[in-house]
Amino acid sequence: MTDKENYMKLLRGEKTDWVPNYSGVTAYAEPKAFEYNIIPGTGDPDKVIIDYTGAKKLIGMKYTDIFGIEYTFNESGYMPTNKHVMSDVTKWKEQLNYPWPDPAEADFKSQAEAFYKTVDRNEKAVTIFGGKIFLFLMNAMGFEDGLCALYEEPEACMELAEALMTYEIKAFEAYYPHFKPDVFCIDDDTASAKSLFISVDMWRRIFKPQYERIAKVVKSKGCFLEVHCCGKCDDLVPEWISYGIQMWQPAQIMNDLIGVQEKYGDKIIINGGWDSEGPAAMPGASDELLRQSVRDAIDKYGPGGSYTFNGFMTGFGDEVVRKTTIMDDEANRYAKEVAHIQ
Repeated sequence: MTDKENYMKLLRGEKTDWVPNYSGVTAYAEPKAFEYNIIPGTGDPDKVIIDYTGAKKLIGMKYTDIFGIEYTFNESGYMPTNKHVMSDVTKWKEQLNYPWPDPAEADFKSQAEAFYKTVDRNEKAVTIFGGKIFLFLMNAMGFEDGLCALYEEPEACMELAEALMTYEIKAFEAYYPHFKPDVFCIDDDTASAKSLFISVDMWRRIFKPQYERIAKVVKSKGCFLEVHCCGKCDDLVPEWISYGIQMWQPAQIMNDLIGVQEKYGDKIIINGGWDSEGPAAMPGASDELLRQSVRDAIDKYGPGGSYTFNGFMTGFGDEVVRKTTIMDDEANRYAKEVAHIQ
């Protein structure tokens, strides 16, 4: 059995032969409904980073998206700069360049052909991320004004969220026939390390209806459904399950992951369990420390089933590559040695 076949068994709710290693078996596709507008003269040509899709990016490169939001690429990832394009959520149409280009006009066929020249579907499960509506509001307004807007203008926020998800669904329906991903991941961080940024009730009223919309479309294609949410967000687990989420990443350890396994069993897969704030996550962590952190996670969460190891780290650069390479090697080796715990 291949690593991918074992992983697909997990997604189907079947008993796996060993704990899958998520990063080792997953390939990320990034269909582009529009091209970013790179700001000329930004980025250091002597500092090139390969991002998670394999694309080359320059450290310090700045670009804007079709909404006018500016980002900077650095070793931590794609970070919005402190140039907020929306000052009043009730005027989102004027301030966010609405109406937006039709994603059906993008050449997804050529994008998919280029992607699959480098990815073997017999070896890799393809995942596509999307559905970022909470963080979109924060990126457009900044956290302070964005959170205030949710309290002061909830109707306008709901209107914007609906428009964003309508666009996301149109894009998904346009690129799906060409990419046909195995997994679609609703990628929307709504929590800090201590708690959700907003109440569950507010999340349920403003954002959940939109997640439900794209979940229905994704599932209709036979695509598995995942959620990405960092931080302390286990209060949302029953909500996710209610509209068909099958897997949660990166499932960090500030959450009660054992409790989730015991309460929900195979209703949701824990994709994570690595101590992203522990000694192994610190700069310069030794090889053995990294390997032990992998074994610790697999030993702790593997027996509960419905689990895949994920040594989730943000950013790029040589240190991230070094750590990921070591942890992938250990996860691939150790999980098969202790396969009986599944």
